[in-house]
Amino acid sequence: MSRFTDIRIETIKGFDNFVERLKHNTRYKKDKRVINGFGMMTENGPVNGFKNEYSKNQLEKFNKIFYDETLQEVKKLNKDFREKRNPLFGEGILYFSKGINEDYFKEPTKFKKHLEELLKEFEERNKTKVLNYQIHLDEEGNIHTHFMFKNFNIENGKSLNFTRSKENGSWLQDLSFKHFENFGKGYQRGLKKKKSEKHLSIEEYKELQESKKLLKNTKIELLELQKELRLANGLNEKLKVQNERLNTQKEELEEIRNDTRKDILLIQGEFEEMIEDFEDFLLSETDKEKLEKIKSLFGRYSKNENKERLLKHLDKSKKTLNKFKNKYTRKEKR
Repeated sequence: MSRFTDIRIETIKGFDNFVERLKHNTRYKKDKRVINGFGMMTENGPVNGFKNEYSKNQLEKFNKIFYDETLQEVKKLNKDFREKRNPLFGEGILYFSKGINEDYFKEPTKFKKHLEELLKEFEERNKTKVLNYQIHLDEEGNIHTHFMFKNFNIENGKSLNFTRSKENGSWLQDLSFKHFENFGKGYQRGLKKKKSEKHLSIEEYKELQESKKLLKNTKIELLELQKELRLANGLNEKLKVQNERLNTQKEELEEIRNDTRKDILLIQGEFEEMIEDFEDFLLSETDKEKLEKIKSLFGRYSKNENKERLLKHLDKSKKTLNKFKNKYTRKEKR
């Protein structure tokens, strides 16, 4: 049996894992070699803008809302539901042996029809909701499909069990065989029982090697996903530290600025007292111009909150005004 198909189910643990898998599966950078189907679903149908392709902004805006709404949905149905113990979402991978690439590109529309009929039966049998699917055409090896679903019975809130149930595992093999037996050149059901490699026929041995290859590629994909998650978490930590540092610097600068304003007010008071001494003096036109220039510069530096320039100007002004004072005092004595 060289041509076969099967379905593997994986649980999605927590919101971060949900987001990373969704981004990976949908290729949110809009890779044209990925076919996105259904879109992100709500109880009322596809969300606008999610019909064919996802965008990064739409994902970031919508993921958290959808996740929290689904969590509230299952808790209303099942009060004993615990998120840490019972994964909220599951992911299925429909995979094929060699031959699928050729068959798919000959009849892509027919492939999608078979796939959507399979997903419909998956929903009805398990009383759940399939949220989306992606046909991956861009990875090394055979074309395969990812689909996400609510990992609970939408009528009573009880969790679904695929990973530890032989009955469900066997049913998944039957399901993929049923819907793809007559697609392309035809695909057979996976083997029910494991045999020792010594007792396998040539065709079964080839099938086993093909399965190992598929498993290896899946593990590589999972490692890449874990790496992306670690990088994202590391980036979040760095941004958090940077944000705290910036807030501290902002507070320090604000404190310095407040202190500077207080100092400037004191300098302004001292300057105004100096100027008042010359209100009764009969200054010459030249000295009047000098006094106005002193006032103008002082006003400009005050407006710009330039404490250093103000202090230098105040010191210089004191010298000039003292000269005026001595000059006009001597004139009065004469």
